[in-house]
Amino acid sequence: MQSIESNENLLNVLADATETVFLENEKNFENYLLLLLFSTLDLRELLDRYFLTIRRAFNVSGIVYNNSAPNVEINLGNKAGDYRVYNLNRTGSLLGTIRFSTNANKITTTQEKNFRRLANIVALPLQNALVHLNVLNQANTDPLTKTMSRNRFDEDSCREIESAIRFKHSLSVILLDIDNFKRINDQQGHDQGDQVLKAFGHILNKTTRDTDLVFRIGGDEFVILLPKTDLLGAFVQAERFRSTLEREVQEKLILTHPVTTSMGVAMYNIGDSKTELLKRADNALYQAKEHGRNMVMIAD
Repeated sequence: MQSIESNENLLNVLADATETVFLENEKNFENYLLLLLFSTLDLRELLDRYFLTIRRAFNVSGIVYNNSAPNVEINLGNKAGDYRVYNLNRTGSLLGTIRFSTNANKITTTQEKNFRRLANIVALPLQNALVHLNVLNQANTDPLTKTMSRNRFDEDSCREIESAIRFKHSLSVILLDIDNFKRINDQQGHDQGDQVLKAFGHILNKTTRDTDLVFRIGGDEFVILLPKTDLLGAFVQAERFRSTLEREVQEKLILTHPVTTSMGVAMYNIGDSKTELLKRADNALYQAKEHGRNMVMIAD
């Protein structure tokens, strides 16, 4: 969906309309702003619209929205000058906080009153957007491991390939599975197998970098996409993941036998499809299994 910020003419129209409506009637302005915000459920676009329509009329140089529950922080504009931070509440629920910055050295009493009102206005449409975000997150998250789902991998891998082509940067992938996972299920039960999968997901999510993307694509198989990472860099990361998983899964579950993982690493080559890239990583994973497991192999 195209961001409003990408259309300068529309920005000017919104800003002019906001000033006109606000000067004519404050209640009309509130209705106008709510109508604008209720027309999208995308959180980023909603806050784009919100900031762009209030910045000129209320001398807002920037806003920062924070919500720890879905781990969201959105910064728009700049943080220069004085500022105020307000809790956003709706029907007894805290929806996060919003910070208003202004270019002025000191916020006036009138500005502070307006900022409180603006915070109250955005709460209801923001609540709807957060519900929508939660539904999307649930659909895109594997419920057992809390990594991203196979469907999300199909979407994100295509996007990352397009980005690598467009901006001419590296893209690597790590494919991994748990060594002898069937034996864990057979000898210790499926509940223990699920605990191992949960531990893997937790450790991968906390060990990978902010830019890395972790997916469970089926059974005990996981994929990690590493944007802007070449083959050597991906190999180094894979070795770090492998050793961390071996150590921390044992510490977390106190297992009778160590749980290890084998990994295959491949880098995107121009012309690769998503399937071809994953196939090369799968071939490298097969080589890791053939050479004794608990190791990382690089694709040809």
